[in-house]
Amino acid sequence: MLWTSFAKIVIPYASLVLIIAVGVFAAWQRILTTERINALSEFVTVLILPIFMFWNAASGSISSVLSQAPWMVGLGFGVGLAGFILTSLYVRIRNLEWPKHSVTILSGSTGNTGFLGIPICTAIFGSHGTILALLFDLGATFYFFTLGISPFQRTDDLKLTGLSRLRLMLKQLVSPTLIALLLGLGLDLLGWQLPDYIRLPVSSLAAIAIPVMMLILGGVIFDTAKNHCIDKIGVVVIGLIKLVILPGLMWLLVTFLPLTATARGVVVLGSAMPSAIMGVTFAARYGADENLASSATMLTTLISLLTIPLIAAIWR
Repeated sequence: MLWTSFAKIVIPYASLVLIIAVGVFAAWQRILTTERINALSEFVTVLILPIFMFWNAASGSISSVLSQAPWMVGLGFGVGLAGFILTSLYVRIRNLEWPKHSVTILSGSTGNTGFLGIPICTAIFGSHGTILALLFDLGATFYFFTLGISPFQRTDDLKLTGLSRLRLMLKQLVSPTLIALLLGLGLDLLGWQLPDYIRLPVSSLAAIAIPVMMLILGGVIFDTAKNHCIDKIGVVVIGLIKLVILPGLMWLLVTFLPLTATARGVVVLGSAMPSAIMGVTFAARYGADENLASSATMLTTLISLLTIPLIAAIWR
């Protein structure tokens, strides 16, 4: 039974892994340089991902998904909060200095719920999984720009003021992706159909979102492996929290909540995502342990290529 479920999960998941491998190869061949990865990321974030979210929201029935929205946003934040508590206890016990302290908390509590979580939930659960994953990611993003980055305030010369954090949160709330999602939901609820001259180009652009995101992820993995060594102890702890403890806690929690089976699956998989790529960006920006952030992101991503389909198979 488990093997049958695992096989069903592996087929769509394997296609994502193969595209990631193409991204790794492209980075190795210097086709995907750091500058091109950054440009592609901006292109996806500002244009392609919003179109992808709009299309999935506008082209499917989402009445049952809407009732799950508050839970998904709250649980997205709750996963980060649980990770924050666990990693804070660990860094206090180990008495880690600020460079490792801040990165351990950030990388151990925030996951790649956007670039990896949304494609995976789409592949496994379809269009409803896409919307639920976006709502979960919204809660996770809110956590990231509040408690998630709070450890970086321990520096003396590079503090994030309350106003700065508020601006970061507001930026996420008015992001193109969220606006596109709301527009798509509105069209679907009103029962409006897009005319063919709009539907065809929108669906074509939406179709490239997942492959491009996977290519970017492959490039990031190679770039990290090339430029950073591995902090073994730190990565083991972060990986254990991100890939085992947090999904286990969420698995237990969702069994007691009034969620649909798809929503429960999205929460469990969302909590099993590897460390967020943004952790590397913030570590570099604020002079923390960039090596730990990079090695945590790279290795948890590689390990998750095995753990995520296994978790999905056991869940189903």
